[in-house]
Amino acid sequence: QIDLVAHSLGGIFTRNAIKNLQDAHSSITVMSLTTLGSPWEPVMLVSPPNDPVAACDGSAMCEKISAGLQSIESLRPVVEFFQPASFSAWTTQQVGVLDKIPVTLIAGTYFTKVAGRADKWPNDGYIQYNAATARNISDAVLPIRSCFSEPYTHSLYTSKLVGEKDSAAITWNTQSALIVENAIRTAGTDKQLINRLGCPPPQ
Repeated sequence: QIDLVAHSLGGIFTRNAIKNLQDAHSSITVMSLTTLGSPWEPVMLVSPPNDPVAACDGSAMCEKISAGLQSIESLRPVVEFFQPASFSAWTTQQVGVLDKIPVTLIAGTYFTKVAGRADKWPNDGYIQYNAATARNISDAVLPIRSCFSEPYTHSLYTSKLVGEKDSAAITWNTQSALIVENAIRTAGTDKQLINRLGCPPPQ
């Protein structure tokens, strides 16, 4: 029995690994999955592609990272993967993979904007709140989920870019650690069977 904790793109890799375990009829049982700042929907950084200004809705942090990401040829497959059509197709293939596995979603909301687009703000500098909380992902894909949001950045690197302490990062603070610990501790109990606990309703 294992409990999985993943950050950022690690959430994608982990979900794919769970499917591979199931397809191989592995004896490993996944008790829970917790993701921190992980994209469950297309990410703002590359939506639309090749247009950081439109993608980021005025976020200087996002524009800087997006321009760099999209200028690296070796990362082109990643950019293409996260376009709405391709990412939605991959997500559809995940139907049934997370059945009976409680998933805890932690979103960072450090960056905000008055009157900003709801599909872009708030965000952690990389991943927007809606994507990190799987807001519009169907229950067929994610049947047992609980959500948390904290005013944290995406990573230590992001915190340093804005002059924040390490503890401002979603991966490096006590609150995130407590949420992860609770998710692992309550896995397999009735407390983990309530769906969309603390999660935003679909739009």
